[in-house]
Amino acid sequence: MFIFLSNRLLLNATTECSHFRRFGNVHVQSLGSAAVLWIDDGFTIFGIKNDLVKIGHRRPGIDDSLICSFEWKIGASNLLVRRRWSGEFALYYSIEGGDLCILSHLKLTRLLGQRFLTRPAIVEPGDNIQLWSSHDRWTARKPEKKGFSIPYTLSRDETVKEVRKLVLRSVAALPNNAALLLSGGIDSAAIAVAACHLGKRFRAFTFSVSGLPMPPKAQDSDLLNARLVANHLDIPLIEVSLLPKQLVRDLPLAVLLCETHRGTIVDPCAAFIATAKQMQRRGYTRIWMGEPADDLFGAPEFVLRFFRGARLRHYLREQIVCNSPNEMAVIQNVFAHYRLSVCYAYWTPKLANLGYNLPLRFRVDRHRFMKVVLREAFRDDLPEEIVWRPKCVPRDATGVRAVFEKVFGKSRDRYRRIFDSLFARKASN
Repeated sequence: MFIFLSNRLLLNATTECSHFRRFGNVHVQSLGSAAVLWIDDGFTIFGIKNDLVKIGHRRPGIDDSLICSFEWKIGASNLLVRRRWSGEFALYYSIEGGDLCILSHLKLTRLLGQRFLTRPAIVEPGDNIQLWSSHDRWTARKPEKKGFSIPYTLSRDETVKEVRKLVLRSVAALPNNAALLLSGGIDSAAIAVAACHLGKRFRAFTFSVSGLPMPPKAQDSDLLNARLVANHLDIPLIEVSLLPKQLVRDLPLAVLLCETHRGTIVDPCAAFIATAKQMQRRGYTRIWMGEPADDLFGAPEFVLRFFRGARLRHYLREQIVCNSPNEMAVIQNVFAHYRLSVCYAYWTPKLANLGYNLPLRFRVDRHRFMKVVLREAFRDDLPEEIVWRPKCVPRDATGVRAVFEKVFGKSRDRYRRIFDSLFARKASN
């Protein structure tokens, strides 16, 4: 985690640093009239060579190149911020008159006083933004957005074969001795199949709320379906039982790590906290996950009620280019708190390219199963009930949503008060 300020007088570090020590050792470096505060959380690198400052995020043991970063020559009137297209970490910048702030996490705004109130803008995946100062004002030059659009020439059968080939190739590149988050849906089950074929070393984890009655339909339970996949493939499965009181206790931390009050994001991430603790205790540092297969190969069913044709295609492409990377960055924020690096098996340039250009007729089927090309690619390796299991929202299929709605209600803003209490800034001295 890091924050850069062109005016070091804006850094309210003396009163706020203790809040961030839970994430790692806190360091403050003066850079002339500017300053940078960075936290050694295992993912952040910081260095100065020949007055060139480089700071950014990488995933140790997976990818040592920087995913997001900025570079600045001390005293220069311009700098460069970068975020790689895959976007597993986020990066933000904010300009207020002659002051510039660059930060890796929104929670770091607590280090600023009330003089700096402009809400930070996110650096979108794949963007290299130039920032320069002239006449005591900072200006941003944003690049033109690049798409993945190319003519699609594969038939349905060819697409199924290509998906299988690309998934196997991606899983082959994943690090060994990892923890697979197994929901029992086709996304994570296909990764498990590919890993077994390739002889990868991994252990599967699944989570569910304990004490709740099983759903009337087995297909609505992640736990039951994860067991089915594990038994079918003969792989070890760790079942993480979530206690309702534990989930409620972890909720403020989930809001802090997610940096949002949206229940659709916070609910599953609260469950990730208990799961991450279990993975960390067992010595794991790397996780395999199935995001964003939904966006690459399917379409959310609720979206089909509002969009058709070109509008639907535009929505799905926007998901791949911007929204999916930002959601994956949130998930990485949660697991990074426990020094865990997340690997997204479906998030490769070739799979993203295929998903971006996949015709709607290959995404949306008559029975609304979605992701049919992925299901067909691995249908010979899994039980039929797994291959054709309908899409289930994780927070529903694990019982997490029921716990939080019982305590906090069903309002979309039910976590707003917690969010405001965590992210409210204190006035500068």
